[in-house]
Amino acid sequence: GTVIYVQIQAATYRLGDGATGGMVVNLEDISSRKTTEIQLKESEARFRRLHEASVGAIGIHVDGRIEDVNQALTQLTGYRESELIGMDGLQLIAPDWRDTVRRHIMAGTEAPYEVVGLRKDGTTFPLEIQGKNIPFGDKTARVTEFRDLTERRQAEEDLRDSQEMFRAIGYA
Repeated sequence: GTVIYVQIQAATYRLGDGATGGMVVNLEDISSRKTTEIQLKESEARFRRLHEASVGAIGIHVDGRIEDVNQALTQLTGYRESELIGMDGLQLIAPDWRDTVRRHIMAGTEAPYEVVGLRKDGTTFPLEIQGKNIPFGDKTARVTEFRDLTERRQAEEDLRDSQEMFRAIGYA
């Protein structure tokens, strides 16, 4: 009563006079392969949901070429997913900061560091990057999270201005 997955191969055979004599059918149990395929699809779906739900903008690159991105990275950079896939990831970094990023990639730096990002429209913004090397098939990929620091920088500036104002009126 157990249900299994099978692969069917069938062929007709002919008799000596050329008439069809019948059919030979081969059934192969492929249940373990199908189970593995189903588990892989479920795992990929879970990964995609987590990838898209991430607060940070995420890109995965191999040897500098972007392999995958989440929606947050498209929103941050102004590029469509199809434009980002295959792109040299350093194009998302302001030119004066690209050597800094290269050094961090080559060193396998996992601690966050700050550079200047570059959007599709050419605008720049303060950017925090945190990356990690992971196995990716027979290669090593780097998963990188990008965080726009614009709001944080503005809040820091507003706080400094407020502190200066309080000092000027004698409250600090």
